[in-house]
Amino acid sequence: LADVGFGSVGALLEPIELREGAEVSDTPRHHRLVHAPHDGPLELWELRTEKGGAWEPQYAFTLEPYAAPDYEVIHWHVATNPRSPFRQAVYAQRTPPGATT
Repeated sequence: LADVGFGSVGALLEPIELREGAEVSDTPRHHRLVHAPHDGPLELWELRTEKGGAWEPQYAFTLEPYAAPDYEVIHWHVATNPRSPFRQAVYAQRTPPGATT
């Protein structure tokens, strides 16, 4: 699993193997990938991060394939919904010259 823009302070800095119980420590961050219980037909994967000794879920997903129109709808929703955090504030991120992360 490669997180290419979740945007959380605790987001992955490197890929994590798509395997139950896989862990990655990119100090000071620590992540674990697990199966989470749910009623759907596909396994639900959950990325968790360790905070204060407890594992907190960050997001969940299945391996159901997405098609281009699915992404278009998601992007439209995030860009136009009044409750979207991207409608509440301006976000910018940059990597300074010489940075390694």
